Amino acid sequence: MRYYQEFNLLSKPLFDSGQLTSQECDVAFMCGFHPNNCSDLLLRLITQFLSVCGKWAYPFKDVFQTTHEVFADDEDPLFHASES
Repeated sequence: MRYYQEFNLLSKPLFDSGQLTSQECDVAFMCGFHPNNCSDLLLRLITQFLSVCGKWAYPFKDVFQTTHEVFADDEDPLFHASES
């Protein structure tokens, strides 16, 4: 969630001023993830958004939603407490 907020804070002025296109924004957002996480995300994105497959990049809001679904358990303190 923090990455998404920071990304929006930095990218919105660039997008609003026309210095960053929506496709560049989508690519930049995805590039901010660790390569291992990107692999997990891409598998989920491909199955969820078949119509986007083969295009330049997945819309960053779809990536954010999918990230939350894939990694939500990793950030849930109750999830980790139950593992001990």
